[in-house]
Amino acid sequence: MATLSNSMIMVDGYFRAKDGKETESDTKIPPLLEVGKQHPHLKSYTFARRADGLVHWSERAETAEAYLAHLETISGYIDEAYGIRDFERIEVAGPASEIEKLKTNKYLNGAVFYETEDGWNR
Repeated sequence: MATLSNSMIMVDGYFRAKDGKETESDTKIPPLLEVGKQHPHLKSYTFARRADGLVHWSERAETAEAYLAHLETISGYIDEAYGIRDFERIEVAGPASEIEKLKTNKYLNGAVFYETEDGWNR
């Protein structure tokens, strides 16, 4: 096992499709995953759904710069998402120096930021 990267960013968020927008919301996930595959510094990108419709997404990027580049690439998807989804929360974890680079990004407005202290990766 390797120690936790001194630059890795971890983003987790939760949303629900707006009433009547469930199918449209679902069709937007596969294109996001495909776009994410094009970013080699984006290490994982997953979506999981609870029975009551709450969707959890999780992303891991090597650095804040890599995550910001990813956000720029998917900005159109994100802008559209606000019309079909209600975002419940976004949580960002990473080293303090990396988090500072993300705090002013408009897509992370309202996010809760956590500074990583210790951990490991496989």
